[in-house]
Amino acid sequence: MIGYLKGEVLSKGADTLLIGVGGVGYKVFFAKNSISEVEVGGQKEIYCYHFVREDANELFGFGSPAEL
Repeated sequence: MIGYLKGEVLSKGADTLLIGVGGVGYKVFFAKNSISEVEVGGQKEIYCYHFVREDANELFGFGSPAEL
C-alpha cells in the first residue's frame, strides 16, 4: 500500500498530478482547490490514500497528514 510520495511534479490536470519518484510516475487524484498551488517541475510531498478494489486501483493525495 502506498501511503506517502515525495518527488517531482511532472504534470498536472484538472484534478490529477503526475509525480515522478525513482523513475516511476504516479498518477494521484488531488483536491481541485489545492492543485492550483502546485507547480510543475517542483518537488512535492503527498500523503496518500491508496484505494484498491476489484475494478479500481487509485491514489488520492493530500498535502498533510491532517488533510488525509
